[in-house]
Amino acid sequence: MKYIFYAVLFVFLLEGCHSTINKDRQVDNAAVVKPKTTINPLAQKFEPFLKGVWIPSKYIADIERTKSPLASQLAEVSCFYVSALPSNNDSLHIGYSLGNHEGADFILFLKQGQNLTSLKTSLVDYDTRSNFYDLGYKIKDGDTSLFIYHYNKQNKLLDSVGYTRVANRATDENDVAWGIQFITNKKLMAGRYAAIDSLGSSMDINFTNEGKVSGFHEFKNYEVLTDFSSGIEDNMDQVGFYQSDMGKAQWFAYKFNLDTLNLYEALKNDKNDSISQGKLKYKLVKQK
Repeated sequence: MKYIFYAVLFVFLLEGCHSTINKDRQVDNAAVVKPKTTINPLAQKFEPFLKGVWIPSKYIADIERTKSPLASQLAEVSCFYVSALPSNNDSLHIGYSLGNHEGADFILFLKQGQNLTSLKTSLVDYDTRSNFYDLGYKIKDGDTSLFIYHYNKQNKLLDSVGYTRVANRATDENDVAWGIQFITNKKLMAGRYAAIDSLGSSMDINFTNEGKVSGFHEFKNYEVLTDFSSGIEDNMDQVGFYQSDMGKAQWFAYKFNLDTLNLYEALKNDKNDSISQGKLKYKLVKQK
């Protein structure tokens, strides 16, 4: 009888141990279960339309018409880049070029704007604080355009600025004005040229959208002046050429005459920090 008692006691204790272990396992398993991520449906809806590098449509039309960044107009929000929208968050910081002179950012809220294809933003109307801005998209003939909509406190649309996507992503994501330089290069300079200098020597020169140049002496890169807000030597259209990424540029004043790009000496006037046009140095004829 004594042996039977101990056997029953052993089985009871063994079952208790198994029960405790199973409970511990259940607790451990519960501890590692992660809460489900909430997917914001607006992120999924808007991302395909908003992603990319955006430039004011009017600026693109202007530089095609005038062949002059100086004569063209940029909106205050002059370039911005939208990356992937956060599916598990309710906002995204977007860096933008402010008047093509300095950098800033605004918040894009993943909250419905004034219409089904727009979202709320943190952009501020400093003249009338009660006004506000939305960012939205429109599709026409298969092409997507973005618009920054400006509303008053009665939700009345005051004005809007349209934007065109110039690239799917920025090569230099730290440069909020990258898109301005890219589209200016593409519309004005990019291409192959037969060139001749003031001494009669000929060259075959090639400019890329990304600011690379080949066939022009030892120059490797070029930069078209697009920021005319400094007040220092920014009174003329100019293009600078670099022998290296970190080198000093040699600047020329330039003018287009149909398919001919003329490069002139850029003469500095230290008295009023301005530039004047000097002698013609190079004539470049674009090749088709």
